[in-house]
Amino acid sequence: MNFMNTNRKFITKVSKFCWFFKRLTSTITAESQTAANAKPKRHKVFIFESTNVFANLAIEHWLYENSLSEDNVLLLWRNKPCVVIGRHQNPWVECDLNFARWNNISIARRQSGGGAVYHDLGNLNCTFLTPRQSYDKKANLKLIVDALKEKWNLNVSISGRDDILLDGDSKTDILSNATASISSKVKLLSDVEPRITFKDLTSTISQRYIAHNSLSEKDIHRINPDEGKFVGLKNIEDNLSSWKWIFAKTPKFTVDWSFPTVLNNSMNAVFNVKLDIEKGRVNYFEHELVVLSTGEKIGDQSPLKPFLVGMELSDKGFNECYNVDKLKPSTSQYNRDLYDKFVQELMLRIKRELIY
Repeated sequence: MNFMNTNRKFITKVSKFCWFFKRLTSTITAESQTAANAKPKRHKVFIFESTNVFANLAIEHWLYENSLSEDNVLLLWRNKPCVVIGRHQNPWVECDLNFARWNNISIARRQSGGGAVYHDLGNLNCTFLTPRQSYDKKANLKLIVDALKEKWNLNVSISGRDDILLDGDSKTDILSNATASISSKVKLLSDVEPRITFKDLTSTISQRYIAHNSLSEKDIHRINPDEGKFVGLKNIEDNLSSWKWIFAKTPKFTVDWSFPTVLNNSMNAVFNVKLDIEKGRVNYFEHELVVLSTGEKIGDQSPLKPFLVGMELSDKGFNECYNVDKLKPSTSQYNRDLYDKFVQELMLRIKRELIY
């Protein structure tokens, strides 16, 4: 749920029509738990002090795993700029990795499924941890909507698809290559009510939650990720922030690129490239030079393949692979200058679009 007007140039590709975007989202996570021993039902509110996406996802997961089966917990948190993708999504599809890399935008993968979302300090995340038998998504959404209406008299409502709408704005579906993401036509709450701050918003939703559940102020807790209090939290955070979890968990996908060129006889040609990526590594590579006017194809007889196949799509993997001298053609099939230029363009594009 966004409330501040921050300068956002970056947004996930699935929402690219929202560049310099304004948005109202409510991140509602329904989690259910099973425990052998039933305990009296308890309600609590936890407000995270951390703005580190990996620490926050770790503590969310820790609380999910360790809360009692009858506990009802509301988590309120925000992150520094980051893109958070679902468990089965592809970060190379969902966001502009090059932009993220150069603008210090973290990429994170959730334990749960769902689509890709952009977070920053102007985005409030609300997570409801609820026993399976009492989970009610519409009730959770209604609590947030009622809080916004009562405090600021905002024109917010719940759509038939369980979206929170501001002034009747709706969402639009688009296509993606992995688990489908949903692009949102979005607004900032502060566009309608400039007085809204993060502190006010968390306080308003917290107060609504404790009033709804007959709680008191002592049931609202501010917490930091602390290994001493949450045993095992560091291991969870380390896993969630690892390259192996974020990138190597991506389902297999294929990259097809073309690099136009001009032969010595002034004939137009193109280098066609195919890369199969599995577990964050190149597991198949081929390229061919095609003369456009005749359709003649010169097959892949270069030394590129043994260097690229097996390459991990990380800085370390790229640096280990990229040695221009080793990538020189071993036959006279290609013009040396032409081929050198192709290799440089190919490696630059790999670095720009596939390495994070």
